[in-house]
Amino acid sequence: MSTPAPAPTKQPVDEIAKEVIASKWSSGQDRINKLTNAGYNAQEMQNCVNAILGAPVAPTKPALKPIGTIAEEVINGEGNGKDRFNRLTKAGYDANAVQKLVNAFK
Repeated sequence: MSTPAPAPTKQPVDEIAKEVIASKWSSGQDRINKLTNAGYNAQEMQNCVNAILGAPVAPTKPALKPIGTIAEEVINGEGNGKDRFNRLTKAGYDANAVQKLVNAFK
């Protein structure tokens, strides 16, 4: 009975990220596949690469409230008219869908 070979030891993410920057892991989907097959999280690696290179980090958007909650807020007087439409749209909501739900509640 043979003993299985030990699993290869993974290098720290920041060391692999430096190799990615040096183009040692290919690019695009091929790089993602190679990193994944080697046991690394490709997105985590990209985040590390971006941090090393000083790339700006995109801000994350807060989760949207359920449309029913927004409709209730509108009914309870949270803004009106074009101002409300603009604020809902800017926040990522479909203002027309919210208005339809508000009208259905009335």
